[in-house]
Amino acid sequence: MAKDILFIVREGEEVKSKTVTLSLLILKEILNRLSLVFLMGMGVLRQLKVAMAEVSKRCGDAIEEAIKEAYLTTDMDFLKEDVGGSTCCVTAMIHEGDLVVSNPGDCRAVLSRNGVAEALTSDHHVSRQDERARIEALGGYVDFCHGVWRIQDSLAVSRAIGNKHLKQWVIAEPETKSLKIQPECEFLILASDDLWNKVTNQEAVNLVRLFCVDIDKPEPFSACKKLAELSSWRGSFGDISVMIIQLERC
Repeated sequence: MAKDILFIVREGEEVKSKTVTLSLLILKEILNRLSLVFLMGMGVLRQLKVAMAEVSKRCGDAIEEAIKEAYLTTDMDFLKEDVGGSTCCVTAMIHEGDLVVSNPGDCRAVLSRNGVAEALTSDHHVSRQDERARIEALGGYVDFCHGVWRIQDSLAVSRAIGNKHLKQWVIAEPETKSLKIQPECEFLILASDDLWNKVTNQEAVNLVRLFCVDIDKPEPFSACKKLAELSSWRGSFGDISVMIIQLERC
């Protein structure tokens, strides 16, 4: 099993960095900070008086904090370029048998656990009561318009990278979830909201299993293509981004 792997899926509008792609900016910041975390973890291990459970907790907390700082730094760097637009994204990191998933926005990570879909992220929509409360506490205006909750009569997501004119309320801080990869964890689907708006979590898992589970030659690329086609056929007109991670191969 590989020790450290990092994946990212993102979506967005008018996001064209002057230097490098936004995906690379995010990955670069996460990797820079995680390298320091892992060095710190090795240092803690050398202190024999520290219990292993405490070592694990310290490293886990440090990884979550490092990922948060990476997103916030990427957001600040992106805003400095003044290119307009915004993006939502989801990242997944595999480290020594642990899966760490983070997202600001409505890109989603869905795990197949013995064929049962399990969402590992929660979409940051203005419709979430806790997100509405946070925005209103900061003086933001939230309204239900044409069937959708929006902030300042504009955006339906409450967290994203970019959105300079709404930055006071639309934050880039991600929510992070960690879990141990168990034998029943088959694969992880990372995808943009243009997929999830038309395809349920369980539908996506059911389709991917046809291409990736209990067959001689798994075809994750074909599964991604079929998911995108299904979403398009059901009326999704956005840019559909999909990635499938076969966990037993990581």
